[in-house]
Amino acid sequence: MDGNLPFLSAEDLDTVAHDERQICIVMCSYGRYSADMDSDGRETRMLVEERRRRLLELIGSEGRVVAEDVSERFGVSADAIRRDLRELAAEGLVKRVRGGALAPVQARHAAPFASRARSANPSLDALSLVAAQRLANLGGVVVFDAGATSVRIATHLRTTEPTTLVTSSPAVAVAAIDSGSQVLLLGGIVDIDIGAAVDSTAVDALRRVHADVAVLGTCAVDSQRGVSTARFREVAFKKALVVSAAEVWIVAPSEKLATVAGFAVADIAEISCLVTDASADHPAIAGFVSAGIEVVHVRA
Repeated sequence: MDGNLPFLSAEDLDTVAHDERQICIVMCSYGRYSADMDSDGRETRMLVEERRRRLLELIGSEGRVVAEDVSERFGVSADAIRRDLRELAAEGLVKRVRGGALAPVQARHAAPFASRARSANPSLDALSLVAAQRLANLGGVVVFDAGATSVRIATHLRTTEPTTLVTSSPAVAVAAIDSGSQVLLLGGIVDIDIGAAVDSTAVDALRRVHADVAVLGTCAVDSQRGVSTARFREVAFKKALVVSAAEVWIVAPSEKLATVAGFAVADIAEISCLVTDASADHPAIAGFVSAGIEVVHVRA
C-alpha cells in the first residue's frame, strides 16, 4: 500500500477498496475518516475530528484518558488514539503522558506574581482561610513557598502555639507580621515574576531548615505524575522545600488537579495533605485518596 494518503472526492469513496490486512485512512472534502478493525474483524469508522472532540470532552470531565481504555470505548485501535493525542498535544490542547494524556496547565498559572497577588479569587481565599486555621494550632517550624496562595494563607494565619514561619518571599513575610509567628526571611535575589528568592543562596539557606510543615505552591498536581511547575528556575528551591519538611501541604483549586506542567517538583508520595475546593466525587480525588493523602474539602 502506498504510504501517501489519497485525496478523494465524495463520489470516489465508493471505489475505495479496504485491504483487510491494513488500516486505510481516507481523506475527502467532507471530512477525515480513520478505518480500523474491531475485535470481530468488522470495520468501524468515525470522523477523526469527532473522535478528537470526544477525547477533549473526556479529558475535560475526567481529567485524563488512557489510550487502551479509550480505544475500546471508541471502537478504534490504540495507535489511532495515540495519534490523536499527539496531534492534540501539538496544538497545546492536552498534555501527553505515558499511556495517555492529561488536561494541560493553563497559561495563567505562570502569570507574574504581582498580577496573581492582585487578582480577586474568592475560592482561593476560602481555601487559604481553612489552611491557615489548620496551621494555627500546630506550632513548630512552617516553611511557606512563594505565591499568591501563600500570601493569602499568611494573611489569615493567627497562631496559638509558638511558631516560626520561614519563607524567601518578602510578600509572605509582610503578610505574616500580625500572625503571632516569628518570621524568618531567607536571603537571595528576589525573582520579580515569582515574588521570592529561589536562587542558590535561598536554596542553601533552606537546606539548613528542618521544618514540621511545608506549604508548597503548585502550578499543577496529578495523583500519578505528582507536583509540577511551569518555571524551571524555581524547581531546585521547591525540591529543597519538600525535603526540608516532615509534612508537605498543597492548597490547590480544582482546576489545578489532574494537570501536569513542564517540570517535576515532587512525587505524589511526598505530599501529606491537599486542601481543595474539589468535591469528594471529583474524578481526580480518588487517586489522591488512594495515594494516602489527606484531602480536605472546602466549600468555596
